[in-house]
Amino acid sequence: MRVTILLKWEPVYGQDLAGYKVRWGLMDKKPSRVVIVKRGTTSMMLVMSVRRKTVYGVTVASYDVAGNESTQTMLTSVYVD
Repeated sequence: MRVTILLKWEPVYGQDLAGYKVRWGLMDKKPSRVVIVKRGTTSMMLVMSVRRKTVYGVTVASYDVAGNESTQTMLTSVYVD
């Protein structure tokens, strides 16, 4: 059975903020999927159709209008029960 998880993070404020890059994937591998969340939309996202009894890893980084990316957050694990 597949489920949906909600990911939230603390927003970054700045005039040159363009958005966020959310990386996620199976925890035993480097997060390989990248989702771009544009500025002004939100500081959260839904990840749909993930497997139960599985551990996922997630990192978030902000990026500016010039394309510069911040340091990624620490790898956070998400267990889907």
